[in-house]
Amino acid sequence: CHSHGCDGADILAALGLSVAEKYHDVKGTAYTYTDPLGGLLRTVTRWYDPQGKRSFSQSIKDKKAAPTLYRLPRVLEAVNAGETVYLVEGEEDVHALEAAFGVTATTAPQGAANFHKADPSPLYGAHVVAVVDRDDPDPKTGKIAALKWAADVRTALADKAASLRFVYAADGKDATDHITAGRLLEDFHDAD
Repeated sequence: CHSHGCDGADILAALGLSVAEKYHDVKGTAYTYTDPLGGLLRTVTRWYDPQGKRSFSQSIKDKKAAPTLYRLPRVLEAVNAGETVYLVEGEEDVHALEAAFGVTATTAPQGAANFHKADPSPLYGAHVVAVVDRDDPDPKTGKIAALKWAADVRTALADKAASLRFVYAADGKDATDHITAGRLLEDFHDAD
């Protein structure tokens, strides 16, 4: 339906789902990271406890190898085709962007504080839009994880991507919240 210009919220409504139900699975979700040919390298599972607190577990095939980007084969295809790739802080945001707008999106495993551990080279030469979360400061350290993530992304891609743009959600803290609020792709706010 995206090829016909249908609105994502209207598609979900026709299926009897809300946008929030589409992106928040409290049962837990497994995300697989692969090599360029689709061979399994890592599985990240996100869980919610009865109080709604998130936790993650990982199964890694080769712990010595640098983590790859999520949806790597799709990312490589998009880069080769000259399409824009949306870089976000988590797998849930990847799925939200793909489902709502039909774009290519990716992330690195292990959260915002660990982007620097991932191999960013598939994004060299790419047109990248990095969606920076609007995180609150950590109560213990006072640091904002999203700002470190953005700095790490800038360090990794500033001189290597064909273009690099940083944006924030117009509503909420991340891409999923932005979409859940009914915002469009062009509604992201420039961060620079």
